[in-house]
Amino acid sequence: MRTGYFITTIILLALSVAPKADAAPLPDSLIKYVQPLIGTAASTIIASGIHGKGTEQYANTIPAVGVPFGMTQWTPQTRTSEQKCRPPYMYKDSLFSGFRGTHWLSGSCTQDYGSFTIMPMTGSLKVTLNEYATRFSHDEEQSAPHYYAVQLNEYQLLAEVTALARSSIMRITMHKDDNLHLLVTPNSDQGEGFIKINRQKNQIEGYNPAHRIYQGWGKPAGFAGYFVVKAEIVPDDAGTFSSGRPTAADSLLRMPGIGAYASWKLQKGTKLIIRTGTSFTSIAEAEKNLQAEIPGQDFDAVRAKAAGEWEKALRKITVSSSDQRSLNIFYTAFYHTMQQPRLFSDVSGTYPAFSRQYETAKLTEGNYYDDFSMWDIYRTMLPLYEIIDPALINDFVRSMIIKGQQGGWLPIFPCWNSYTSAMIGDHVTAFISSAYLKGIRDYDVQAAYKLMRRNAFETPDTAEYSDGKGRRALQSYLQYGYIPLEDSVMDAFHKREQVSRTLEYAYDDHALSLVAKALGKKEDYRRLAANALNYRHIFDTSVGFVRGRYANGNWHTPFEADKRAHYITEGTPRQYTWYVPHGEEDLIRLKGGKMKFEAALDDVFRMKEYWHGNEPGHQIPFLYNYTDAPWKTQREVRNILASEYTSGPGGLSGNDDAGQMSAWYVMAAIGLYPVNPVSGQYAICSPLFDTVAIRLKDDRIFRIITQKATDSAAYISSMTLNGKAHNIYQLDYATLMKGGEMTMRLANRPPVADAVSFRKKDIRKLMEKVADWQITEWEHGEKKERMNHWVNATGLTGLMALADISRNRGYINYVKKTGEALQWQPGPKRFFADDYCIGQVYSQLYMKYRNNEMIAPWQALADSILAKPNNESLEWKDGAIRHREWSWCDALYMGPTALSYLATATGQPKYLDLASKLWWKTTDYLYDPEERLFFRDSRYFERREQNGQEVFWSRGNGWVIAGLVRVLENMPENHPDRARFVQLFREMSERLAELQQEDGSWHASLLDPDSYPIKEISGTGFFCYALLWGMNHGLLDKATYWPVARDAWAALALSVSPDGKPGFVQPIGAAPGKVNAESTAAYGTGALLLAGAELYRFVSTLSTPAG
Repeated sequence: MRTGYFITTIILLALSVAPKADAAPLPDSLIKYVQPLIGTAASTIIASGIHGKGTEQYANTIPAVGVPFGMTQWTPQTRTSEQKCRPPYMYKDSLFSGFRGTHWLSGSCTQDYGSFTIMPMTGSLKVTLNEYATRFSHDEEQSAPHYYAVQLNEYQLLAEVTALARSSIMRITMHKDDNLHLLVTPNSDQGEGFIKINRQKNQIEGYNPAHRIYQGWGKPAGFAGYFVVKAEIVPDDAGTFSSGRPTAADSLLRMPGIGAYASWKLQKGTKLIIRTGTSFTSIAEAEKNLQAEIPGQDFDAVRAKAAGEWEKALRKITVSSSDQRSLNIFYTAFYHTMQQPRLFSDVSGTYPAFSRQYETAKLTEGNYYDDFSMWDIYRTMLPLYEIIDPALINDFVRSMIIKGQQGGWLPIFPCWNSYTSAMIGDHVTAFISSAYLKGIRDYDVQAAYKLMRRNAFETPDTAEYSDGKGRRALQSYLQYGYIPLEDSVMDAFHKREQVSRTLEYAYDDHALSLVAKALGKKEDYRRLAANALNYRHIFDTSVGFVRGRYANGNWHTPFEADKRAHYITEGTPRQYTWYVPHGEEDLIRLKGGKMKFEAALDDVFRMKEYWHGNEPGHQIPFLYNYTDAPWKTQREVRNILASEYTSGPGGLSGNDDAGQMSAWYVMAAIGLYPVNPVSGQYAICSPLFDTVAIRLKDDRIFRIITQKATDSAAYISSMTLNGKAHNIYQLDYATLMKGGEMTMRLANRPPVADAVSFRKKDIRKLMEKVADWQITEWEHGEKKERMNHWVNATGLTGLMALADISRNRGYINYVKKTGEALQWQPGPKRFFADDYCIGQVYSQLYMKYRNNEMIAPWQALADSILAKPNNESLEWKDGAIRHREWSWCDALYMGPTALSYLATATGQPKYLDLASKLWWKTTDYLYDPEERLFFRDSRYFERREQNGQEVFWSRGNGWVIAGLVRVLENMPENHPDRARFVQLFREMSERLAELQQEDGSWHASLLDPDSYPIKEISGTGFFCYALLWGMNHGLLDKATYWPVARDAWAALALSVSPDGKPGFVQPIGAAPGKVNAESTAAYGTGALLLAGAELYRFVSTLSTPAG
């Protein structure tokens, strides 16, 4: 193999006695926050254990020493070889076997390549791994981006390393008089390395050829590495070894386990300086790289220079916080984003030609990069650098164009300077499009477009396709508008995964369509824009998810949303359905509207199906910004920042994937996220920090300042941009890049009411829409219950409340017509409270029309109730309600309210007195004065929720408090029991306010909301109604209860579908139960209308608009 084609490393050894460097960083240093050991152990994140499998549970980062985006990183080596998914350092290991000059793709499950290792030892010479590998302690290692040191106690020496882009310098300090040996080994698993003692130049030379994996697995990558050991003082001894045995030869080629050694006799305190230079092209270029970067032997000067480069890079984003842990995680994540893509060109501009066999080329400008983990980093990591380093992005794009021109096709996932087709999609296209659309265009745009277009419309010949060129399964995709399941995509590392491929190609086509449009290529734009909608073809509206599909259009069966499917990449249909970054509004339509879209997002988190360890779901938390609940983005992002990232070695939830996982943290923590990178729009969430300063080109700065109500405040209550109100949860690239200042006020509670209008006409309009839907349902739907059944009677009580404030006489007429059709009869069970709930409606109508027919049957029944002794036990003795007295708390809305309204209608207080008497009998039995809540019935006295709390049902207590205010509505001020009713009302109101959820609702279980983690609207509606009634009647303090009622109304209003259907209503039951966006019932309508009527009256009293 010719010597001009390998990676070069030069190691210069000099004997010196240098002062010990100060290990402490400067006081204002940002490096001090970086903890490179984060991600070097198996994930300790809970979600990783649920969703991650095998190697997916490891972040696979290493404590890399170097500078941002350098050619070679230096790491302590605890694992040998360059095998796939085997990082050179793992925290759990205990044996140190040298400093490795590594080309490991940070956070990946790929391979190292072209690497070599330098191992110092004292005592006798050892040349086999199990002999020279030595124990080390994490307590005695120091790790930073620019520096690593470890005490090797067995050998009584201190080993240190610092590095620049293509070179490094080590310092070995002797703690005793002894022999020092230095082993230099190429890490060729294939036994193809070369090593040589060049005695004429006092140097050791060698190389380690790189090989491909994925497409072209095992084939030569077309470049390799050299290393040279050059001593200014001739070692006392030097030689070579193979397979653990010294040899007499000065050079070894293509033999297993080869290496070279140099030995000295040194005194205690001596510091040996070792310098290295690396290149991917030749020995001569490596020497030039070393000479250009580290011409002298001053370890501390190099260390300071490396530190300076990191400080400059890290200061592109400065944040402030009193929480050092957050600063550690943030700046470590930022450091992890700067490992790759990898610099591949020398200081002279020479680089190995892409996908060629040992050919070199030379740049005329910029640098050449490789190792693009493109399936991962196009999402967040590259968009981050589009903001903070557009010049670097230009280099990346130029590198891609070079690859496409030299190899003939734009690569999909270019690593080890080769085609790989390692993952799915064609995201180099998305990346270049994103850069172009942001005005980052210092490259040949037409050449870039030509390459991208070829990938979108053409398929390589068989040999090229097998080599990793072109999109996988493109012909099927273009023919059907999706990739059918019959196309198994066998010529790929990731086989099948047809649905995920379709989704990702659709996004790439969208990205390219925007470039085509900008370049005036109309026909290309038309075709690409049509292809961008191909996600519709694999979205099954009958199940609400993406799904595998055959060529004949049939869907794959069976369908299981939450099980891994062969047509999905590393996940489930539920997790991948959200990957339509360019068509979120259309996805909302496919999901059935904004409310169902939000509910489906809720399901992802409620069911713990969000998997942060896999990239296709990274945008999911930010999709709430497309709903009426952007505060949920703020909540979920905060939860993820807190739960998916820690400051320990297991602090990442999966493969860091060349910094993508870390980039997510960086952008989410500063409050911006590129859901759709090519759009130039960033979703806004609440920053984790007090201040954020993003340093842009031309010395501009964009600042984000948070003003927190308390230290834990996390919800955006208002925003300003350059002093003007900013009311949308997006920020565009052009505005950001001009610099400026965004101020966010953060509150402890989410501003749920911001999405709802509190103008009287809008309140009435919403109520009328709900009422119209309910009437249509009664008239034309499948009626499950008679109209005097308590379900519908409750709905009619709400309709009566609407009639009081609406100008539309149709509502009162409908209720009257219903009563006439029922001949004003209660239900068939004469003494059953549920069946005379309708009596309150009849009484209200009577007070309007004074028609005795309206109340005669109901009054006759009431008189018979009066005649009974009313001395029954309230204990629940069987499985059915057979009691005519009120042994279940729901009855307090049904019975006493009907009697109370009858008392007002007839002017006969005997009905109210009976209502009060029986009310307190039930209250004394079912009310828990400590919890200030009602048990549903005696069966629940001893039952417990999953969290061990007592069972207090939301709607059950809603029935009570709504019934309570309706009794008070009809109770004179001088009634002897009124004070007791008022006291009970205030006690319950206070407790309910404490139990309100952050979205303004109450869940089905009041004391175990997490077991029923979805809002429940019937209970919420009754609570909202009662609180507003209490404020309207002067019984509750407005300053205390208006925020509660306001947010409750917002929860109600946001549960109404566009056609007026109120969702999230728990079905008929006696205890907390499941609910979803589709569940509804007339009592939910009634509760909402009762609340709306009181809200209408309340806002009429305000001197300023509500909100």
